Amino acid sequence: PSELTITWLNTNNSGAVMAKRATLSSATAIRGGADAASTLALSITPNPTSEQTTVRFSLAQPEHVRLALYDVLGREVALLLDAELEAGEHTWSLVVSHWSLVDGSYFLRLQTPTLLLTKPIQVLQ
Repeated sequence: PSELTITWLNTNNSGAVMAKRATLSSATAIRGGADAASTLALSITPNPTSEQTTVRFSLAQPEHVRLALYDVLGREVALLLDAELEAGEHTWSLVVSHWSLVDGSYFLRLQTPTLLLTKPIQVLQ
């Protein structure tokens, strides 16, 4: 799988500057408050898709969730979900024709107050 390593500087409570590093895969979540990134179970099937795809994810606690689709230029092309959800497993369907998506690469972004996750998705008609 594709990976990207990010290094950044962080200041701790005592004012010391420390280097932090995280390796992000194609489905990586960045959790707020923690010192590192961790992988979250997120699936998009089928991917690539031509008609409909199913997005599955889980939440450890009740949170506000925003699930949006972006094109390769970073423009939001579909807001799939923007709501408070309970903890547990969740399933969401993306119907390609409903959003008038053309062939190409997109990015599905799952965002909560404590989590930001992006995963690529391919649409083929």
